This record gives sequence, C-alpha cells and structure tokens, in this order.
Amino acid sequence: MSKTHSTENISLAKHLGLSCLSSGMAEMLTLPVDTLKVHIQSHPDNKLTVRNSFQQIIGAQGVRGLSRAWIPSLSRQMLYTGVRLGLFGYLKELRWGAESKGTESKSGLSSFAEKMVMGGACGLLGNLTAMPFDVVKTRLQGQAARPESQRRTLSQVVWYIHHRRGLRGFYRGINQTVQRSMLVSGIQLPTYFTLQEKLEAQNGILADNLALRTTVASLMTTCVVTGVVYPVDLCKSMVMNSTNNSTSTLREGLKLVKQHGMLSLYRGGSMGLARAIPHFLITTTCYEQLKKRLV
Repeated sequence: MSKTHSTENISLAKHLGLSCLSSGMAEMLTLPVDTLKVHIQSHPDNKLTVRNSFQQIIGAQGVRGLSRAWIPSLSRQMLYTGVRLGLFGYLKELRWGAESKGTESKSGLSSFAEKMVMGGACGLLGNLTAMPFDVVKTRLQGQAARPESQRRTLSQVVWYIHHRRGLRGFYRGINQTVQRSMLVSGIQLPTYFTLQEKLEAQNGILADNLALRTTVASLMTTCVVTGVVYPVDLCKSMVMNSTNNSTSTLREGLKLVKQHGMLSLYRGGSMGLARAIPHFLITTTCYEQLKKRLV
C-alpha cells in the first residue's frame, strides 16, 4: 500500500496557483470542443448535429472559429476552477493532516455530505469570481457560426452587455450559474478526492501509481457529474444566449421538454462528455503531479 503524501507545507496560495495553472492548460486544449458544445446548446434547431455544427463554424470563420472566445474562456476557467479546486484541496489537506496525526479536525468534515457542502461553497466562491467572463465567453461562442457581418468582437460584446444592462448584464443568469456551479462542485470535488483516497487505500497497482489512480478517479467522477449536471448546463447556455431578459433555467427546460421530449435535455451531450472527460482529467493530472513535486 502506498503512503499518503504529506502536503502540510503547501500553502493556500500554492494550492490556488497549481489549480489555476492546471485548469488553464486543460481549457486551452479542450476549447474547440467546448465551442462546439455551446454552439449546439444555443442553436434553436434541436436537430443540429456535431458534424453540422463543426461545418457551420469552419465555414463561417475557419479553424480559428473553434478557438473563439479564448481570452474570456481562459480567464473564466482559471478563476473558477482555480478558486474552487485550490480552496477545496487546501481545506481537505488541513483535515487529512489533522486526522493522520490522530487529532480532531478543525474543519469538522466528518462525512461525505459535509464534503459536499464544502464543495458547493467553494464552487459558489469560484463562480462569483468568474461569472462576468462566463457571460462574455458564452455570448462569443454562441455566435461562432454567424456570418462575419453579424458577429461581434470581444470588445463589442463587452460594450453591448454593459450598454444594455450595465454591470448587472455581466451577471445575467447568475441564479442558474450559481446553482450549476454549486451542484457541480458539490458532487465533483468530494467524489474525486474520496475516490482517490479509497483507491490509494487498496492493495495493488492503483495504490502505487498516482497517474493511473488519477485517471480512474477522474473518469468515474466525470461520468457521474455529467449525467446529473448536463441538463442544467444546457438550460444555462440557452438563458445566457436568449434575448428574453425574463427567462429562466426552469422555463427554458420546460419549454425544451414540451417541444422535443425529455431526451432533448441531453442535446449535445456527446460533446459535453468529449469535453468534460479530457478537461477534468488534464486538470487533475496536472494538479496532482505538480502538488506531488512540491512535497
């Protein structure tokens, strides 16, 4: 059985820095897939396929269209995941250190349910930090396949949002986004770290191989999270790209189900998995490997 690495010398700032760097790398490598996913989600035609979406974007902008919105995307991801993963990892290590010494944990996280609450809180903080970049990113990606005359640049999108609604415009759909981020983080972070601990405690190859253990834990976590969260993610993108200021996630979801059935809530789900699996795997692999080298 492998020994758990002590991480008591890793400060909160280092945890945040590692998670920012790891999530930024994952975002740049998976951005084209995310652009396709958002385009499918925000398109009014429920029958739009991945192939058609790809052809539309390439036809309108060429290959660079797949990396549209990379500035707000990278900024959003580094802030969002940087805060939630780094903060959760730091708080988890505080408890792990206390438990490994046989002392009572100050954090009081004695159950998976409490870890879910902490994960949700970390997701909330990360979301509030990154929300403006998320709105701009979604707007840019949603118009990726439009003719050039109908596309807005980054600065034009920022001006348009501010001109129409002021600073509140950059927090459009905040209720939906907060719900999603708390749900994602409340499930994803405790599930991943708990799986890591369980796999490390077993005898065998997974206990001694951090890379393989991270891969297995990441894949299992991503499948669970995507199945639960994807409908919320779909409706959130629809709200952010809607011209109706009074719409909501629930309203968009009910309308979608009424028009196209329950399975429509997983429209573009293959692209969601195609993006979520490598993104989380790259993030966790970089995070764990970099953290290991700091010990």
